[in-house]
Amino acid sequence: MQIATGGVEEACVTWSTALDAMEEGIYSGRARQVVVDMRNLLSPYRRRRISAVAELDARASAYLTNVN
Repeated sequence: MQIATGGVEEACVTWSTALDAMEEGIYSGRARQVVVDMRNLLSPYRRRRISAVAELDARASAYLTNVN
């Protein structure tokens, strides 16, 4: 909801908190899909060089690498 209303940095904070929890050992198919969906929603903002987006995207990519 935050990203849909233009709150990109706020969404990154929320997703970062969720990713913190997932990195503690949650590697289910549903968790993986949430991270894939998050990265898809972030994709339009990658080119804007928003540091919060870049950091979160890197963490999400690493998470997905560990899931596979």
